[in-house]
Amino acid sequence: MSPHPRQVVILLPASVHLLDAAGPAQVFVAANDVGGTYRVSFFAERGQVVAHQGLGLVADEQLPDLGPRDLMLVAGQRSDFGRITGRPAPAPAQFSASIRTALITHHAAGGEVGSICSGARTLGLAGLLDGRNCTTHHELVGQLQQEFPLARVLMDRLFVTDDRVHTSAGVASGVDLALDLVAGDHGPRVAAAVAHTLVLPLRSGAHSSQLSVFLTFRDHL
Repeated sequence: MSPHPRQVVILLPASVHLLDAAGPAQVFVAANDVGGTYRVSFFAERGQVVAHQGLGLVADEQLPDLGPRDLMLVAGQRSDFGRITGRPAPAPAQFSASIRTALITHHAAGGEVGSICSGARTLGLAGLLDGRNCTTHHELVGQLQQEFPLARVLMDRLFVTDDRVHTSAGVASGVDLALDLVAGDHGPRVAAAVAHTLVLPLRSGAHSSQLSVFLTFRDHL
């Protein structure tokens, strides 16, 4: 591994979805075995969070020193999108203003920021979606567009990159985004090797639909 690997800091909100954080982390760590150069760390404001799935997670309480090559990635969290009650869901809890400032400062210095699923709201609150293309989970697109009217929230996209701001749809799409970032850093052969290691038969691109044709008949009807 290079003596100066690219740092990827995954920010863990309360009630984080495990796959939102673990999926991208798995990609970057696996990339190190096939030519990648990444240092993955996790951050939580109080040093620990309990995932929505019930697992307690311990993380760093301080952000590391980051350079322009590095990535701050906000994981998504549990949010009742009103699917059950039919009522508008309350906005999920987000990070403090100091963390949003850290995201703004990092991006302004040439760094990269990103989000998985509902983590896009943190970027929106930081003003990092204004005037940019972005996406989120298909059940959150309307809510995100309403709250941040200056953003261009794209429907039915697995992930979107605009001016070093990376946003992705729900849960497993974080893996697709991470693979795309690996491909950009180290080429498609390294990304393909990682996908092979993770037993991913298909590596989806940015323009792939969230509602894949391969899932059309995987339902409960």
